[in-house]
Amino acid sequence: VLKSAGKLLEQIKEAQGDDVQTVQQLSSWLRRVSMSISGREAVAGLTGDNWLRKLDESVEGSPFSEGVGRYLVEVHYREKAPGNVDIAALILLCEQWLKGQKR
Repeated sequence: VLKSAGKLLEQIKEAQGDDVQTVQQLSSWLRRVSMSISGREAVAGLTGDNWLRKLDESVEGSPFSEGVGRYLVEVHYREKAPGNVDIAALILLCEQWLKGQKR
């Protein structure tokens, strides 16, 4: 699961479309990988801040609920991203999260 998740994340990184599309892809990727690891019951019902706090459990600090990870819930249903979305930082955070799954 982790190896294929890493490959898919790399594909998202390389294919970066517009910011909203990339954030939506990262959000879907995080949810799918998380459900594969933790089980559907533990993840599927989580939304908003609860979802971000769940993601924070695998990384140091609170970068999902209090940092760049907030874009996952703030941009997800928009057609246009705010001008300050740091996609590179969000992808890096997703990579750190994936590494945290190996613990």
